[in-house]
Amino acid sequence: TNDPRRPGNAAAGELFGTDLNDPVLFETAVRMSEAALEQLTPLGAAGRLPDVVVLGCGLSPLVFALADRGRWSVRCLEISQELVERLRVAAKPLPRPPQFEVADITAAGGLPEPAAAAIAGADMLIDENVLDGMACIFPAEAGLAQQRHALAGIARRLRRGGTLLTLSFLPLDSPPPRDEVFRDWRRLPLDCVEEVQSDMSPASPPRLTAALWERPGID
Repeated sequence: TNDPRRPGNAAAGELFGTDLNDPVLFETAVRMSEAALEQLTPLGAAGRLPDVVVLGCGLSPLVFALADRGRWSVRCLEISQELVERLRVAAKPLPRPPQFEVADITAAGGLPEPAAAAIAGADMLIDENVLDGMACIFPAEAGLAQQRHALAGIARRLRRGGTLLTLSFLPLDSPPPRDEVFRDWRRLPLDCVEEVQSDMSPASPPRLTAALWERPGID
């Protein structure tokens, strides 16, 4: 298999890295994540690496690339047991592999063990297009409900002062009703370009947007 830390080529039969496989968008997502994490790092307790959770990593190389930096404790939360097993296999040969847990962040009863314990008090959660995908659910109110459940689950898993980085191809805080979903979250400035468009598909170029959010004061 190909190196999961880099974008893959589906046409060549490569499995990992075929999500977020546009090199421009991948490098941009890494830079956006690193910029957010640079702002977070001073908040980490002395003597430990900041805890970072990537939500919905799929077959994207992002979670592998961030873990490979060795500057943060990185894990991914995925809903599919089968996918997580494949991701764990892909991570085994790597010198600094991320960890993977199976869970549904929208579950009303909270996350199952060991996922709940693994990400309790996380310093940052990076949403890799999960909220984005929920915005495409029809009818729209069903998608908004899923986003609300997801954000409630995210807020429960972040420590006080923790932050959420959203990576999306849709503006998540666009005018009503979508901006209502984030009404309890405060958007923070991000020390990098927050929007980049790729030229990989000239007919319909994808645009990646990053936004940094402060966890609501729920405790």
